[in-house]
Amino acid sequence: MAGDVEKRDTLLARLRAAHPERPARRLKDLVLHGLVKVDGVVETRPHAPAAENSTIEVARQPRKTEQPPLTIVYEDRDLVVIDKPANLLTTSARHEKDWTAYKILNRILGDKRPRAKALIVHRLDYATSGLLVFAKNHLIQEALKKQFEAQLAERGYVGVAKLSPLLQRDSGTLTHYLTEDKHLRVRAHRGKQPNSVVAVTRFFVERRNPARGIALVRFALETGKKNQIRVQMAAQGASIDGDRKYGQPPHVLPRLALHAGHLAFRHPRAGRSLRFDSPTPPEFLALFRV
Repeated sequence: MAGDVEKRDTLLARLRAAHPERPARRLKDLVLHGLVKVDGVVETRPHAPAAENSTIEVARQPRKTEQPPLTIVYEDRDLVVIDKPANLLTTSARHEKDWTAYKILNRILGDKRPRAKALIVHRLDYATSGLLVFAKNHLIQEALKKQFEAQLAERGYVGVAKLSPLLQRDSGTLTHYLTEDKHLRVRAHRGKQPNSVVAVTRFFVERRNPARGIALVRFALETGKKNQIRVQMAAQGASIDGDRKYGQPPHVLPRLALHAGHLAFRHPRAGRSLRFDSPTPPEFLALFRV
């Protein structure tokens, strides 16, 4: 009996009762992607407790007629680089098929040339903002993917992290082995695990704000694994601010404080190096003004 009561008091159970018309898997995805709040706080655990008198909010998905929330940074006949805002999927998930960077970009390109198409090369997390490159044909797509897989592309991020002992150092390198569980949570381990992948991230502390207990940190990826920076920093007690999935409260910002600010790769057709930089979000910098 106690088990039944406990099951009824979970967030997923409350959502299923409130939205019987929506599949349970889709509701679970909404929670995992940070689109559900319990009493005003984002909750990413589907089976987290949710009392009967709790206020549960599901984030409104933008209307498809709203202004496209992305900026084209560079475009030629082979590829296009965009600056993606936070809280937008790169490509479709079970709960959202249409309002994604991929679909929005293809609508923009299609308005210019009916047969134009953007193809996925790499991804950013839903909550992470910043630079993404898309290919315009399959040959360029495969060539770019090979660069990313071989770690030849440069990817740099800037974030606000908790000021742990790790970030008293000005720089360092994090090496972990990552695994993913059935709930899509990635975990960092010091030693190799079954089915684990290695993740290597270099970090450089730019500014510190001891009063707020935070630091502005730049990251350079030597590998590009799912949730890599977020998981590795959380494992060191220096979680990214606003990370409701891997971090610990309190949070200073209402969004995930992680931005993909640097991207560089070799143009597959022209052979020249392309380098792009996106400004650090002003809300990050505002936290470090004297």
